[in-house]
Amino acid sequence: MLIMNESKFWSEPTLDDLLKKVFEFFLNKSNDCFSINPSKGDAREIFGTLLELKNPRSRLSRTEIKGTPFSCLGELSWYLSGSDKLNHMQYYLPEYRKASDDNETVHGAYGPRLKRMHKKYDQLEEIVSFLRRKTDSRRAVIQIYDASDLFYNGNDVPCTTNIQFAVRNSKLYMLTSMRSNDVYLGLPHDIFCFTMIQEIIASRLNIELGTYQHSVGSLHLYGKHEQKAKKFIDEGWQSTTSTMNKMPSVDVTRDVKKFLDIEKGIREQGFEYLREAKFGKYWNDLVILLRAFSCSKYETDVEHLKKLKKELNERSYGIYIEKLIQQIARRD
Repeated sequence: MLIMNESKFWSEPTLDDLLKKVFEFFLNKSNDCFSINPSKGDAREIFGTLLELKNPRSRLSRTEIKGTPFSCLGELSWYLSGSDKLNHMQYYLPEYRKASDDNETVHGAYGPRLKRMHKKYDQLEEIVSFLRRKTDSRRAVIQIYDASDLFYNGNDVPCTTNIQFAVRNSKLYMLTSMRSNDVYLGLPHDIFCFTMIQEIIASRLNIELGTYQHSVGSLHLYGKHEQKAKKFIDEGWQSTTSTMNKMPSVDVTRDVKKFLDIEKGIREQGFEYLREAKFGKYWNDLVILLRAFSCSKYETDVEHLKKLKKELNERSYGIYIEKLIQQIARRD
């Protein structure tokens, strides 16, 4: 559904619906875009955009070209663990090395800013406490971009400026504001991670999810990604209401910590790490996806992946493991 000025606001039920609308705009409406030449290459840009995901649980792409939840889960774990270590994200996305100045850390990493801003403030925890005290507040804002970033001349500064949470009609609404967003690579990851954080907080508050809104200053498509965006469109389209399951609200803090511990173990020790660990169905399925990714990195025997696929409670996730199986087959 297109609302207001079509270059300014898109509201759709799923991530794939949003991506389709925005990709089509960039590919078909080039005269309505600015042409820019930033440090990462030529791009077309819309300045001042608002995207709305009506169902924040519809955060995963089901398409062949963009259906890759593994790096999304990796980035989410990077945020929630409070880490700025390069090797954490490089495990999932080797090209992340370009974001580091010292080959060890990433200046613009969100984790330390969420969990210990200025080496002091755990903003995520305070948001939960704050909204429990003041349900109707308009002050529940997390700051990511810091004043010092304006003066930083290194490789990476945060694209996200702030995140606002609001409880309205017993639902948690969320608005993320970004100074800049790469529509092909960055946007799908950002929507996944931020809506997961939205649902974690909603679960801790024991309330339902509202919509997710994503405001961007410079929303851009690099020229080097235009053919991939066309391929996304050319896959054909069947709008879907497919969603992730509802996150359990019982013991969510414990479950997130356990998920982060197991993610670290799998990343550092391999896919068999704590195979006997007991988990609820929701988080166990996400752990299975992490195990499958680890297995695909270091194993050539697809039987392990087939076994992991059978262990899934949510069968719709099987398409992502099947893609890994096909990738190994092509390598052979």
